[in-house]
Amino acid sequence: MQRKFDQILEKTMKGEAELRPPFLSCESMPVFLLAVSGGMDSMCLAELFLHSSAGVRFEIAHCNFHLRGEDSDSDAALVCSWGKKNGVKVHVADFDTLRYAEDRRLSIEMAARELRYRWFGELCRENGFSAVAVAHHADDNAETLFLNLVRGTGLRGICGMSVFAPLPCQEGNSGPVQSLLFRPLLEFTRDQIEGYVRRHGIAYHTDRTNSDVRYRRNLIRNEVFPLLERLNPSFIKTVNREMRYFSQADEIVETAIAGDTSGWLVHGMEISSDGAVIDIAGLTASPHWEYRLYRILEQYGFNSSVVESVERLLKSAGEKGSTLAGKRFVSPSHVLATSSSGLIIRKASGNVEEGCHVLVDGEGEYSAGGKMVVVEVVDRSGISSLKAPAGKVYMDAGKLSFPFVCRGWRQGDWIQPLGMRGKKKVSDLFADLKYDFFRKGEALLVAAPESRDGHVLALLGERIDDSVKITGGTERVIVVTMK
Repeated sequence: MQRKFDQILEKTMKGEAELRPPFLSCESMPVFLLAVSGGMDSMCLAELFLHSSAGVRFEIAHCNFHLRGEDSDSDAALVCSWGKKNGVKVHVADFDTLRYAEDRRLSIEMAARELRYRWFGELCRENGFSAVAVAHHADDNAETLFLNLVRGTGLRGICGMSVFAPLPCQEGNSGPVQSLLFRPLLEFTRDQIEGYVRRHGIAYHTDRTNSDVRYRRNLIRNEVFPLLERLNPSFIKTVNREMRYFSQADEIVETAIAGDTSGWLVHGMEISSDGAVIDIAGLTASPHWEYRLYRILEQYGFNSSVVESVERLLKSAGEKGSTLAGKRFVSPSHVLATSSSGLIIRKASGNVEEGCHVLVDGEGEYSAGGKMVVVEVVDRSGISSLKAPAGKVYMDAGKLSFPFVCRGWRQGDWIQPLGMRGKKKVSDLFADLKYDFFRKGEALLVAAPESRDGHVLALLGERIDDSVKITGGTERVIVVTMK
C-alpha cells in the first residue's frame, strides 16, 4: 500500500493526477495540511505521509468538536502524541459545535463540516499550505454516490469524488487561488486501509457513533453495503470504476455544452447577472427538455425535488383546474416564480415590502427598496401633458402634502384608481398589470403617514389615486420619478 501511495504522490507532483493542482507551478516543494481525527483512516494517512519516499512536507490539523465527552479529548491527545513522537507540528482547534449548530439552525453534521473546512482554509492562507489532505477512500466514495442517489441527483452527483477539489465553505476566500482539498486514498478500500494499520501496529481510536444507523451514511455502510457485497464481493471497486466512467461522461457533456454557443439549453432563454427568464414554450419544445430544465435549475441551487415539482407543473399546464402562474420555489440562493409563459429566476433577497418605509419630507432623491426615487415640485404650467411618461407619476401638491411615505406593498392595501369609483385592491391592480412575483415584491407605493386602513395614493411608475389627481384648480404638481 505504501508503494502505491508513493506513486500517487509522485504523479501528483508531476501533474499526472486527474486534476493538475495549481501549486505545481510554484518553485518550492508543496506543503500539505493533513486533517487527522484520530480514527483509523486518518491515522493511516498520517503514517503513509510520514514514511513516503516522495519526501513531501506536511503538518497536521485536528478538530475537537466536543461532541463525545472524554472520547473527544482522548482523540486530541492521541493525535498530539503522534505528532510529538514523529516531530510533526499539530494544529488543534476546539469548537462549541452544538451552539454553532443551534445558532445557525444546522444539523450537527453540517455544523461540524462548516467549522472544520473554514478553519482548514484559514490555516492554509495563514501558513501557505498547498492543499488539505483528507482520508476519503473508495468506500467513502461509494457511500457518497448512494447518499446522492437517495437525495436525488443528476449526472454530476454520480461521478464520485475527485482527487483534487476546491476546499468547501471557502466562499469568503478572496485570494487568487482557492484552498484545495486533496484525496490521495481514493484508490484504496476500507479493507486495504485496515490491513495496513494492523500490519504496522498503528494506534487509532474507534468512534462509537460509527455504528449508529440513525445517521444515513452509517446505515448505508453497515446495512446496505453488506447486502450488495453478497451479490458482488468486489462491489466497492466496481462502483468506483463506474464512477470514473460517469465522470468522463459528464466531462463529455460539459464540453458539448461549452462548445454550443447558440444556447443549447432553451431557445429564447435570457440570462442576467442575477438570474434568468426561461420561455416555457421554448423549453418544452426542446428535445429532452426535462434534463435541460434540471441542468438550468441546478446551477441556481434548486434541488431535484424542486425540479421535479416544476417539471410536474409544466406537464400539467392546460389541464382543467391547473394553474401555471403564481407559483414560487426557493433555493438557498435564488427564487423561482412562474408566470403564464415563463419561469423567472432571481437572486434571493429581501423584497421591498419587508421593512421598506421611507419618509419623504421634501424635494430630493431618496433610496427606497434598492431603487432611487426622485421627488420634485413644479408649476402646473410646466406640465404639458397629464399623461405621465414611463416611470413617473403626477399628483396635486395641494392634495398631497409633505411628509408622505414611500413603502412596499402590504396585504390589504387598496387604491381608488384615477377616474374610477370605489376601491380596488392593489393585489388586483398587480394582476391587471400582469405583475409577476418579483415585480410585486419590488413595487413602491405612496401613502399618507397617518394612513392605517391600507389606503395608498400611488403605485409609483403606474397609477395614482383619484384623490390626488390634477384638476383645473391645481397650481403645483408633485412629480415622483422611480429609477
